[in-house]
Amino acid sequence: MRIFSFATKDTFITDVIVTNTFRATDANVGLGGVLSLFKLHEESTLPGTGSDDLQEISRILIKFDLDVFRALTGTLLSGTKLNNTTFRLKMFDVLHGDTLPSNFNIIAFPLSRAFDEGSGIDTYAYTDIGSANFITASGETSTAVTWSLSGAAKSGALNDTDIDIITGSSFFPGLGNQSLVATQNFDLGSENLDIDISTIVSGTIVGLLPDHGFRISFSGSEETDSKTRFIKRFYSRHTNIFTKQPRIEAIFDDSLADNGSNLLFDVTGTIFLNNLVRGRYTDIVSGSRTLTGTNSDVVGSKHKWAVPVVKLESGSFDIVYTGSQHQKGLYSASFAIDSLETLLTGELHSAGSATMNIVWQSADQTIPYLSSSIVIREITRDNFIKPKRYRISITNLKRDYNINEIAQFRLFVQEVNFNTDTSKLPSETQSLVLDDMYYQIRELKTNDIIIPLDTTNNSTRLSYDRYSNYFNMHMKSFAPGINYKIEFLIKEDDIEQIIDEGIIFRVVK
Repeated sequence: MRIFSFATKDTFITDVIVTNTFRATDANVGLGGVLSLFKLHEESTLPGTGSDDLQEISRILIKFDLDVFRALTGTLLSGTKLNNTTFRLKMFDVLHGDTLPSNFNIIAFPLSRAFDEGSGIDTYAYTDIGSANFITASGETSTAVTWSLSGAAKSGALNDTDIDIITGSSFFPGLGNQSLVATQNFDLGSENLDIDISTIVSGTIVGLLPDHGFRISFSGSEETDSKTRFIKRFYSRHTNIFTKQPRIEAIFDDSLADNGSNLLFDVTGTIFLNNLVRGRYTDIVSGSRTLTGTNSDVVGSKHKWAVPVVKLESGSFDIVYTGSQHQKGLYSASFAIDSLETLLTGELHSAGSATMNIVWQSADQTIPYLSSSIVIREITRDNFIKPKRYRISITNLKRDYNINEIAQFRLFVQEVNFNTDTSKLPSETQSLVLDDMYYQIRELKTNDIIIPLDTTNNSTRLSYDRYSNYFNMHMKSFAPGINYKIEFLIKEDDIEQIIDEGIIFRVVK
């Protein structure tokens, strides 16, 4: 899944020299449509100072709404440990007609103090006075708070006092001092900003780092050397182009592969037990305790249980596998059954499969939780592979989704040349369940990709159970009033095919 957090305030601060007469250190540009980075070397003069080694710089300040991540800390984090989640800060280049620097580095630090966005808009003459600016961090509604060093330049470790930016900390136990600095090289200069800030965000959403945002600037000596770098611009949060608004993306694999419909002999498969109480995932209760953890003992009135086990039975064959807790109210068990198992070979040779009863039960096998059946099939082998074509629809698609929804999309997948058996009685056609499938979201009007196909981190990989493939999306990641299109990638038999069925939805407030 990919979840977006958008900026709640941004601006840039500067000590630029205006008309060779004064530095605009008290200027505010908080409502500007762009965020500008530049370093000028001996490009201006100031009365009484001369022009030798005269420097002018700008720095970006930006803060994001991290509450959307805090609401998912059980998914994104275990305590303070990342659950294979990557957080990336993304800002988008503005194409402009001015000069553009190349071969430079941009660096991001977490801020140690809060800043005001302000209401200034003049990025030419810098005539709008207010905070934040090069001298003052905040103070539009209270007593002015200045930076410890002009330009938010005072750096230090997490618990240091009177600093503006944090460069390191040892807040994650056992990992020693962690750098809180994120950098990116810009070779051409026109690239977008896309940096990994996982350590910073994870520390912030669990309360170990202050939540004041970031300072973004040229790195190190590139602010003080004898070279002019003019001008790198990013879109600010005030742009009306939604796809260009600054964001933090949480990227993680939330897909579940329930092999209840496609179990194979000699191949490890996983089955799941869903414990839902009034529509909510809830841990199984035994006595007055709950079944949690991979091997947690739970004391009931007379027995001692661990997380459920699953028992498979077919004729004289039976075997028990230990389960584990995947998440709250969701339990799983993984296993592989040998196709040479003597108690199953008769059925396997005659039918090419074996039907088994499965029972989820307490570890001492005295309390059953769920009984059902599964079919385990032989691995398909052939002399050649016939390419397949698929049709895809979403069975529960709505025209509009509220921006506060977390929506689940259920797929119906069918081969194009699928033949059904003739019958006079009503019958229900089952969806195919595909193992390796991904989704992509485009803005319909512009064709811009909002959520890309991700076969590396599997953040857009579809889940599946015995009924169909499905995936979940946070609608807060999309702009209201815009139409979006869903596309799919299927990877099967070393062949990849992208399918566009014109599936469209819209997000509304």
